[in-house]
Amino acid sequence: MGQRLSDHLTKKLSDIDAKLKDEWEAADYQLVSVLWNSTEPKLMAHFRPYRTCYEVWHKAKNLYANDIQRLYESVRNLATLQMTDNDLSEYLARAQSTIDGLKLMLVDDDLKKLLEKLDNMFMVFILHGLPKEYAAIRDQALTNTSIPTVEELIDRLTQVSLPGDGTQTNPESSALISNFSDRSSGGRGRGNGRGRGRGGRGNLRCTFCKRDGHTQDWCYSLHGFPSKTANVAQTSPSQRLNLKLPCLPMSIRSIYS
Repeated sequence: MGQRLSDHLTKKLSDIDAKLKDEWEAADYQLVSVLWNSTEPKLMAHFRPYRTCYEVWHKAKNLYANDIQRLYESVRNLATLQMTDNDLSEYLARAQSTIDGLKLMLVDDDLKKLLEKLDNMFMVFILHGLPKEYAAIRDQALTNTSIPTVEELIDRLTQVSLPGDGTQTNPESSALISNFSDRSSGGRGRGNGRGRGRGGRGNLRCTFCKRDGHTQDWCYSLHGFPSKTANVAQTSPSQRLNLKLPCLPMSIRSIYS
């Protein structure tokens, strides 16, 4: 803007008046060189095929579609800020710099946009507190073009691990990884669908022996093994060989004693 050349970022060569094309194109080639020299070498493979400022700039916009990654870095820097070597002045300078950066990203005259930015910051704080096994979820949220709200993030994380069912879905295979932009996705449900066959025993947990697959009323460790096999008459000989009965509570065991 200081050189009055910002239109090279927003206009294509075909949009320029024919009388000005030669001069405009020459300036554009020079500016492309400036953009390339401003790019980290490891990223040049993404930008080298593009020959105009407009193409390079829009490729960068597609790669970095939002400020969530920058916001995450600022939040992480602030959350992990510590004074080292007893250098108070350096510590305070880093703190002030980090806070000023956050303010620049959050402040907005539009109240609606301000609330959206605050929601993003709260969402980033939640992502920052996740342990390393949830790294895939965090990376998905930070790189997806559709930014989840705090409520959406919490709902998806709740679907990954529901309290009280004794199971935990592998975060890397969870519904949250698939696509944050899918607003209609309901996740994979309680317990990841385990134990739906044979009475849903996969979701049971005994409060006595702390093992999965049964409740306290059916616990061998608490009630002992049944003295006789139940329902043997209704099974074939081949089925009896593989018959596995749950442990019966005392009130039911007395029937077979």
